[in-house]
Amino acid sequence: MSALYSLQDGEENRRRPTVLYWAGMGVVLLVAMWIHWAFEAAFPMSPDEGIHLMWIRLVEAGYVPYSQVYITYPPLYPLFLIWGWKLWPTLTGLRWLTFGYTFAGVVVTALIARRVAGDIASIAAAAFLSMAPEFVFQSRAILGELPSISWSVLAVWLAMVYRDGGRRLPLILSAISVACSLLTKVLSPFVVPLVLFIILTRHFEGRSWAELLKDWRALRRVILADVLWWGCALITPCILALVVFDVGALVQQVVGQRLSARAAYIQDSNYWASRLERLGLFASDNLWVIPLAVLGLVETLVHRMKERFTLLVWLALAVLMLLIHEPIRYKHFTILMPLMVIWTGVAVANLWEGVVHFRGVPTWTKAATALGLAFILAYLARLPVVIQGWQAGLEVAGPSADERIALDFIQKVTLHDDCLITDDMQLAYWSGRLVPPELAEVSNNRLMGGELTVDQLVDISSRYNCQVVAAVSNRIPKYLPDYMEWVKQNYLGRFHYGEDDLYVAKAHTQPDAVFPVRVEFKGPIRFLGYTLDF
Repeated sequence: MSALYSLQDGEENRRRPTVLYWAGMGVVLLVAMWIHWAFEAAFPMSPDEGIHLMWIRLVEAGYVPYSQVYITYPPLYPLFLIWGWKLWPTLTGLRWLTFGYTFAGVVVTALIARRVAGDIASIAAAAFLSMAPEFVFQSRAILGELPSISWSVLAVWLAMVYRDGGRRLPLILSAISVACSLLTKVLSPFVVPLVLFIILTRHFEGRSWAELLKDWRALRRVILADVLWWGCALITPCILALVVFDVGALVQQVVGQRLSARAAYIQDSNYWASRLERLGLFASDNLWVIPLAVLGLVETLVHRMKERFTLLVWLALAVLMLLIHEPIRYKHFTILMPLMVIWTGVAVANLWEGVVHFRGVPTWTKAATALGLAFILAYLARLPVVIQGWQAGLEVAGPSADERIALDFIQKVTLHDDCLITDDMQLAYWSGRLVPPELAEVSNNRLMGGELTVDQLVDISSRYNCQVVAAVSNRIPKYLPDYMEWVKQNYLGRFHYGEDDLYVAKAHTQPDAVFPVRVEFKGPIRFLGYTLDF
């Protein structure tokens, strides 16, 4: 039993050689890097990735974020994409930079597991998170969810360091990490009350009610000072980020658009069914990790591990966030992954101790060890199926056959500096053409929330000489059918392929020819100039 109870405090396990621990973490990193390299192209580009890549191209073309380019993320993530592109201006480079950015979240999650149950739990948590389907996809995808979660997990770890050590520097860094999470994507605001809970446990832990009442006046001053320092460190980066950009446009695009979409989606009768459907997908992808995490949760309570209440509060707040977040997407369930793999690491650590000291442990511990072994064997047996799915994705990466037909047509009828109007940013990215900056995102959220109307779309289309309209994702035809009628009346040609149409040759175009020439022909035809595309 003494071996099992040594798991209650990760500090005791620090006496083990740290070289072995970091060697184990290094192995996890190498495996994660190999998975990223081997399956980098195994997942199709998502609509969100196409939007984010278009942001980069528009900013590179000289357009200003928010005031010109429509961006629905807070500033830190677009800045990461823009700076990353300057550092390594290829899609492969940006994906590797994203991997490095997000793997930091694996390391910090492992450090929290180490505080809970020692080195074995830490390495196991890192390994399970690195192999999780959500991490494998999002660590190579140009998405903001995992970077935001990485910052939020860092904030939790720093708050724990502050609580156990008492120095305020980790507390201030924790607040800055929360700010970075919220400035990357507003996905984990629940970390704010979680960190405040950790701050309170520093002062309340180990005190009886009588001691709290006796020392309350002095405690109150210290708690208020801590909260004030933390709050100022949280607010300052947010204010600095806001003053750099057009505040009105930023708030409307980042906050207003999401509130409008939430108001629209919440009226949908499919509100709860969509959550259950995506929860089912999440459970399917983590079929044997979830039972192992539940086992670890039970063991943290049975062994009265130090962080058990913090982890339970974390779980309650994350679940509450998923219940109120709207619209809900599968990728949003990633906020559960760090917590889940921490408990998985606890289960593996207890399993190891149970195997090593099998004869000397109680019957229920032997049962838990056998159950944990069964879950791990089931997980390992399913792993080849998951890897085969990734391999199958390598065969269908890139544009589909129909998309290649459309891309070939766009290349033939437009110049490299022409623009196009589309609701499919993947197609726009592959074509090498820009969209009007106001249409950098034409998402279901924006259309359903009424943040992009027919009048606005007609106005944008009138101001830009985009010679192709490619409403191929069916978002615009679904939400703004009147705009498609306007397109049919104002574009002279139609190219049909597969099940979609491209509209080409805008009427009443004002040409911006490199070599202007004015030649009058008989009838309504005038030759105004030409541009050579080399």
